[in-house]
Amino acid sequence: MEIHRINNFGTLMETFRSLDRDRNGYISEAEDGEALKIDRDGDRRVALWEIMREANDRAEGPRKIFARFEIRGVKESIQNIPSISPGNIAHVFFAMGRRFTSRKGQNKAYRIFSDLMNNVKREALSGLTPQAKLEKVHEILGNASFKPKKCQATFIKGVVADIFPADIHRRRYECRSISFIYLCVAQEMGWPVSLVHAPHHLFVRWEEPGISFYFEATGGMTMTSDDYVRYFSITEENRARGVYLKSLSEKEALAFAYLNRSVVSFAAKVEDDRWIARHLYDDLTSIGFATVLRDVNNAIDLYPDFAYAHFFRNRVYKYMGKSREAKKSLAKARQLDTGIRTRKLPPTRRCVYFRGRLYPAP
Repeated sequence: MEIHRINNFGTLMETFRSLDRDRNGYISEAEDGEALKIDRDGDRRVALWEIMREANDRAEGPRKIFARFEIRGVKESIQNIPSISPGNIAHVFFAMGRRFTSRKGQNKAYRIFSDLMNNVKREALSGLTPQAKLEKVHEILGNASFKPKKCQATFIKGVVADIFPADIHRRRYECRSISFIYLCVAQEMGWPVSLVHAPHHLFVRWEEPGISFYFEATGGMTMTSDDYVRYFSITEENRARGVYLKSLSEKEALAFAYLNRSVVSFAAKVEDDRWIARHLYDDLTSIGFATVLRDVNNAIDLYPDFAYAHFFRNRVYKYMGKSREAKKSLAKARQLDTGIRTRKLPPTRRCVYFRGRLYPAP
């Protein structure tokens, strides 16, 4: 087992996927001869949290790869959401937001998400078209009282973030959290769905031989690439280079989760963000800049062409007094997207038609 390759959640999932050949969410001795050596609970199989502990034990130096709350979060999520595979990326999303949510809120989020996945599985989706399947998921979310919210969760100089378990237990979403939900559902159902991003926005794409389309998760509707190019002013150069509108791998999707967490931690530390104080549980002001920088560095390691991660790292370096590093990060961001410093959200935001009402698009 190539534990030495693991240095963040992205490489963890990549290593896990390569070993979990039967796709049951665990690694058996038959799949890897070292599995029993790192089995911590005696069930003769290895789960994600056990690999995380082993990676920490083998890490050189005093700093561990995964925080204790992250390991505990993955383990708790697997135990509390039996309706999905132990290898589903949802467990990582829940764990990454563990320190930002109260115990009560986290447990409520587990129950809501488990019920949501059970409802998806109970629906007769096998005979539907791909578009109809994704639309049905949107309908199920609406029936579970999920509603859109404005992108007010820590908007800092062009970078937006939110906390996945907090959105789940409040049954609210914006483009990131609902796209994460679609990705989790797709992994469980075996659908060829991946995340796609545009400036300030995240959505999903269904892609298989003969069928490919973008799906606006916030509105539950099929979209074309021209819609996003026109609405978000995406240049042909950025599209051709894969900066925007490309299907993201699982590692690249986790880069967004890392950036989200970095932005939230940064906001709590330097922005005196009232949204943070009102909605998050932990005292995040104790988080140091090193933690903020580590998360954004992980985002860039997992997705080197992530223009907004480079742009945000520039801001973190500025607050740390590292002007040279800040300039390099800004230069890289502008190399990837020449308009990143001046681009603003569209002045008139499209509305989302959801369960008979119009809402501002997140």
